Amino acid sequence: STLLILKRRGLAARYVRWVALPAIYVTVFSLDAIIAIAGGASSPYYAGLCLVLIALYVAMPWPPRELIAHTGFIWAQYVAVMVLCDYLGDHRVGLFQQSPAGRHAWESFIGNNFFMVSMLVIGLGWAVAGHNLRMIEFRARHALRREKERSEQLLLNIMPAPVAEELKLNGRVEAREIPDCSIMFTDFVGFTQIASRTAPA
Repeated sequence: STLLILKRRGLAARYVRWVALPAIYVTVFSLDAIIAIAGGASSPYYAGLCLVLIALYVAMPWPPRELIAHTGFIWAQYVAVMVLCDYLGDHRVGLFQQSPAGRHAWESFIGNNFFMVSMLVIGLGWAVAGHNLRMIEFRARHALRREKERSEQLLLNIMPAPVAEELKLNGRVEAREIPDCSIMFTDFVGFTQIASRTAPA
């Protein structure tokens, strides 16, 4: 919602990093605490981190390299927190503690990492495709603006400015009476023959 507000005001490019990054990392570290408290490596709350990864890839208009850095860090710190919790020896968290169902936490941890790495790979493809589309759109808009400027300049070269402005606004020009004017017709002898044997340039 913050990103949408910034976009509507034309401030997204300037301020989105300063607004989004603190919110993202506060969310990530809060989720780390929840995962560690609620069961550690075998906790299903790692899905919250997956949602953060999806949000980053979908909502943030950042280049793929920057997205890879942030999402890679989110995944790496999740792994580090789980290994650290295991090292500290909390029985609810330890990777090699056996659950009441007879399953080791490391089995869930491997599954969680599989899904998170899959999210990273899919998101990376998504981010690259989205970035390329944004670049194509940017170049197309830039080329369109250049062509519009050229056409306006051409109009000003072949007709007076008030007439050109009226043509741009209305798509047509009202006929005007000009009380006094001079018209000159010229011809270049042999021009047609010369032009037929000469390149356009």
